[in-house]
Amino acid sequence: MPARAALSEPRRLAALLALALLAAGCGAQQPQPPAAQAHRVASALTGITEACAEHRREAALPRFRTSSPGPRQAAHMRATQLAHVFGENPRWIYQGQTLRALVATTVSYLRECQLPGVAASLQRQTR
Repeated sequence: MPARAALSEPRRLAALLALALLAAGCGAQQPQPPAAQAHRVASALTGITEACAEHRREAALPRFRTSSPGPRQAAHMRATQLAHVFGENPRWIYQGQTLRALVATTVSYLRECQLPGVAASLQRQTR
């Protein structure tokens, strides 16, 4: 029998064991949000990140002593979107975190990027 045609018995057993361990240990933690809600979470987080970056960029420019309402409004809209998904099930796990933990992290992030009103609104919406 050619060497490539078959694995030796110990190697075959090791390969099967490795596959079984991968199948048992891999995969997303449960409960996961349905795909549509996971997409909404991703979209909300991306929008919040972009709004914070724009808010910081405007604040860094000397000619813009006050930032425009655009980034604040965008962050608020995305925070509301996140709060809606949270309302469906705060125990859903997204990227290894429950939505409850993700919202807490997002509230902190919004405060750090100088959008405390949006942070407070998200906190109120997710109580």
